[in-house]
Amino acid sequence: KRKEEIVTSRVDATDFLLERMKEHASGCKTFISASAIGYYGPDKPGSAPYDEEAPPHDDFLASTCRKWEAAARRAEDCMRTVILRFGIALGKDDGVFPQFARPQDFGIVPILGSGKQVISWIHIDDLCEIIIWALKNNQVKGIFNAVAPEPVSQKELCKTIAACKKGVKLPVYVPDILLKAGLGELSTEALKSTTVSAAKITNEGFRFQYPDIRTAVRSILDK
Repeated sequence: KRKEEIVTSRVDATDFLLERMKEHASGCKTFISASAIGYYGPDKPGSAPYDEEAPPHDDFLASTCRKWEAAARRAEDCMRTVILRFGIALGKDDGVFPQFARPQDFGIVPILGSGKQVISWIHIDDLCEIIIWALKNNQVKGIFNAVAPEPVSQKELCKTIAACKKGVKLPVYVPDILLKAGLGELSTEALKSTTVSAAKITNEGFRFQYPDIRTAVRSILDK
């Protein structure tokens, strides 16, 4: 039931918004929709980073993104449409960043599994700027990965946070089996790598304020 609610909340909301916009088509020129890099699924051995032409994966998250994007693309016949596949947004108060940062106040650097899983992240300020950029630039349309140019491993992210915070800290590895026991299906998301390319959006002219993880982490901790 929860999975059904996730799908309908995105697809039905998109349908509703689009219908209302079409009623005022003369005043609505642009439709911008969120999606997510969950569209791609986990990395494949030896594969290049996922670009916007990569096919969808076959799990629940990918199916949700595919349906969400299909609903958004119904706007293409009457207005400029931009679909942004959000990466893992990093901000001070919500999402994964505080979950990795708060234990470090007690000297613990949490490493999930091996810590080698790749996170395709984006600073929340850059994510907001991408939306504004897409809205203001009339030549921009289609699908874009909203991720920073330099993905990092989960271990590297947490060690960067540790390096930017004061005090002595020790890495604490959380085994896969404990994550699976505590998180259930969500442990799959915590342990998988998804390496996503930002080449298209940078080639289109967007410039990241926080292209690397150290700059991003320092900015968030200084807020």
